[in-house]
Amino acid sequence: MEIIKNTGFIPVPTTDTDFVAGAVSGITYREVLPSGNWTDYLPTDEFQNGGLETMACVTFSGSNCLEMQLNRLVMEDLIPDKILDEMRDLGYFDVYGLANFSDRFTAKMDGTTTAGNSMPNVWNAIRHYGLIGEAGWPSVWTTWGDYYRGIPQALKDRALKFLNYFDVLYEYITNGGRLDLAVAQYHLKQAPIHIASAVCSGWNVIQAPVIQKCNEPINHATAIYNADDIYYDNDSYGPYKKKLAGDYNIPFALKGILIPKFILKQSIMSKLIRKKNTQEVFLVLNGKRYWIKDVDNFDDLVKEQPVTVSWEQVEVVDIFTQPYGGEIIGKANLADALKIMFGKVN
Repeated sequence: MEIIKNTGFIPVPTTDTDFVAGAVSGITYREVLPSGNWTDYLPTDEFQNGGLETMACVTFSGSNCLEMQLNRLVMEDLIPDKILDEMRDLGYFDVYGLANFSDRFTAKMDGTTTAGNSMPNVWNAIRHYGLIGEAGWPSVWTTWGDYYRGIPQALKDRALKFLNYFDVLYEYITNGGRLDLAVAQYHLKQAPIHIASAVCSGWNVIQAPVIQKCNEPINHATAIYNADDIYYDNDSYGPYKKKLAGDYNIPFALKGILIPKFILKQSIMSKLIRKKNTQEVFLVLNGKRYWIKDVDNFDDLVKEQPVTVSWEQVEVVDIFTQPYGGEIIGKANLADALKIMFGKVN
């Protein structure tokens, strides 16, 4: 049976408080996943309608975008062990070890109504009220009043602890225009994309072919997790993984970013190289070399970061294969180097 009614998306115009990609934004573009393919980090499937239509598609899909980002950090072993243990104790992961936030909690805190909600409302609620794990405030499907009843203060206090570990920022990619496939591929290298679109023929068909665009009203929010010549879409209605045509009409697209406040557990060894028989050490970032000018600058770098590394431990190579554009990391811009290397950037 096709979804033909609105499942909770409310379009709103961009305001002065909304960030927009390509304009002045709180988000610095940075590739964290060069493939742009978030398939390996998809969250556990969750249905927004278990006998009760919650009208929370914007919340479910927004949460899915953040869950994928947290899953990547965990699967790539980038979160320090102590912090990861704390987050597990707080209940942010399900029995499969995957990030799973309480959609019911966020839907209440972001003000979802019988008409649904807007994207900015959802993202701003997450930014200000935080998140709790699904088990902390699990979904119940008895009545609307029960699903959206008041949340105990103790749970609200626990949700705020999430903001001790992460900042959350968002920016519109398009708001009322049309998402371009190439633009989507670009932004997917940083994060999954939160979208709203029409529900077209084949939407609820198991193992359906690629769903083609249609002229139905824009009525549902989901999350794009990959794109090649088509879009790969994560939904809160089955089947949970869908394929949309590359020219599918997606007028609303937003990118929410999970920004760690802690130093990612990265090894400096994987980023520093030295040419054999020289003292030339380079930081390698995204296939490009940055020269650490001399031994004194190297020593300064080591002092300012938590990984114990000696000059002798830097990887030695016979030749440099990465291009070098003359960039130098010296005392004057050591802070910039640290931001690049240890995740202290948006």
